[in-house]
Amino acid sequence: MFLRRDLRHPGPITTLIAKLDRATQEHAGQEVTIGGFAEAVEREGSHPGESKTFTNHVATLKDAQGQEIPVVPGHFERAQERIAQAQEPLRQAGMGDNRKVLNPVAQSTRENYFAEIVQGMTERLKEQGIAPTQMLPRLEGHQKDEQGTWRSVGLYVDQEGKPRGVLAVENREQNLKERHSIEFAERTSKSGIPMLAASVTREDGSKLYVNVLPHENRTTGEKFLSASFGERDPQGAFRQIEGRGGGLKPNEAMLQVGEKDRTVQLVQDKLGVEVLAKGRDQAQGIER
Repeated sequence: MFLRRDLRHPGPITTLIAKLDRATQEHAGQEVTIGGFAEAVEREGSHPGESKTFTNHVATLKDAQGQEIPVVPGHFERAQERIAQAQEPLRQAGMGDNRKVLNPVAQSTRENYFAEIVQGMTERLKEQGIAPTQMLPRLEGHQKDEQGTWRSVGLYVDQEGKPRGVLAVENREQNLKERHSIEFAERTSKSGIPMLAASVTREDGSKLYVNVLPHENRTTGEKFLSASFGERDPQGAFRQIEGRGGGLKPNEAMLQVGEKDRTVQLVQDKLGVEVLAKGRDQAQGIER
């Protein structure tokens, strides 16, 4: 018996998230019960006539009447589409049979997809007045283009020291609202400037980009951080987003923590910017 999950099938955590997604839409504010159990599943092995037993762990979510809450359909298929997109360059490079290379890509892509779903559930519950609205330390920047579309980024460093954040696009008049969990990577711009870069692939194959770079005020010599945004359509054409704003400011929670905050330390060490410096007006920074 193989005491592991068959990676070709949804796991208990992702299944629970897909069920909670429905619960936050149809059972918000009501009592639900989370449970789980293990079941043995027989599947064909890699050789003719061979069978293997996998132990699958099943997550359950029941409403106040004890009825099982079903998953929101489509999540697993969309996650699989993203995995295929992420693995395609590796397959093109001749590594289509190398599971040691493909599996970590699949796991990371799947985790990022469902992290976005969790972020969306949190925002939904906040809008309904159910979820707590505790503010966590982060740097925040907003840019508004000529069409009235806002692009926002929140940057923070997690407990493992990795820079992460949320990338949002919103235009209420166009009924447009996107929120994506992102992980930043350290990069160097074409002019040799250190920066943090992140990207998101949409379901239609288009991509969103955000870069966080240090700048210097020519008058005062002070350094500040600013975010730039870009998009690439499904055909591969890139467009730099022009707009007003983009400067990153520490939120109130970060100001309260001060220099001990992980994000404050990272941007100072990696980008050379003291975001808590007194008197800084964060050039081009605008409020939403």
